Parts: sequence; structure tokens; C-alpha cells
Amino acid sequence: MVIDRLQQLLRKDAKMKGANLSKSVMGIIPILEKWGVEGMRQRILEADEESAKKEEQAQQPPAVEEDGEREIRDMTVLMKKFTPSPGPDDVIVRAYPVLSSFEAMKNWRYRVKLVSGVMKKGKASKQAVEVMCLGAKGRDVEAEFIRAVSDNEYISVCVGDVRVEGQGVNKVVNAQKTAANQLKSEKNKKKG
Repeated sequence: MVIDRLQQLLRKDAKMKGANLSKSVMGIIPILEKWGVEGMRQRILEADEESAKKEEQAQQPPAVEEDGEREIRDMTVLMKKFTPSPGPDDVIVRAYPVLSSFEAMKNWRYRVKLVSGVMKKGKASKQAVEVMCLGAKGRDVEAEFIRAVSDNEYISVCVGDVRVEGQGVNKVVNAQKTAANQLKSEKNKKKG
């Protein structure tokens, strides 16, 4: 599956109509970091050769493939490196936005609950980021990684017409209201 996606991205004639490029690249980044671009091109060529061989041998019973098992094992090891709650010894490379059920994320350090509401995706994602960064007090590096994720990536995993719930939401909302009121009062002072 990863090889097929990389083939689409690396071919010059590939057109990603309707596909979300950021989601595609997000899943591929760890693999590229591991093997490099040239290594991936070599693996794609090997995969093309293997698929041609498989088509020729379609009439023979399928044999157990050791390379496939090794790739699954490698991906499993890679997935174990992802952590929902980074410890003090963990080296943080990147933050990834994830949308899942709240129950599945109960042990995650940074999470917010999205429930039905009237807030648009962009505003909800910005508020969620602020709530998570508020929960990262004393962990400035982690907060910086949360803020480093682009708005488009947050919006792409967010659902529309929601309301953000979680610890610290009221503080963020009150701070936003206070900032808005201060801007209004400053504008009024300049006019008057």
C-alpha cells in the first residue's frame, strides 16, 4: 500500500485528483526518513518488478513472502515509536493531528473532545490547538511541536460544525473574549 502511494507521488505524470496530498505525504514521511528518496525509488522499481513477476505466476499457488513479513515487522517497529504521551527520554520529531473516538484516546496527554455544535472547522481547530498548548504548561518543546503543525493539517482531520470540549476550554474562550474586548476598547479610544 505504501509502495503504491509512493509510486503515485514520485511519478511525474501522477495527478492526485481529489486526493489530499498532505494526508498522503504525512503517512509517507516516516518511511522516507527511514529509507531516503533514492532508497524508496529503488524499492518502487523492485516492487514494479515483483508485481510483474506476480502477474506471470498468477496461476501458481501463492507462496509466503519473507520480504512482506519483514516490511510488516519494520512498520510495526516504526508504529511503536509513535507515542500518545511522550516521556522525558523521548525525542520528539513531529506532532500529528489524529481524529478518533474519545475513548480510544483516553490515555493521550493532548486531546480535546469535539461534539456537535456551530463552530466551523478552522475556528475549532485553532481553539483545540490553544487548549492543548494550555495543557502543555512546563512542556514548551511539546507545545511548539503542537503549534508547528499547519492549520490545513488540523482542518483536514477535523469535522465540521463542532464545539470543542476539554480541560481548559473555558480559559481559552475567556482569554479570546478578553482580547477581543480589549481590541474594541482600544479602537473606541482612538476614535474618541
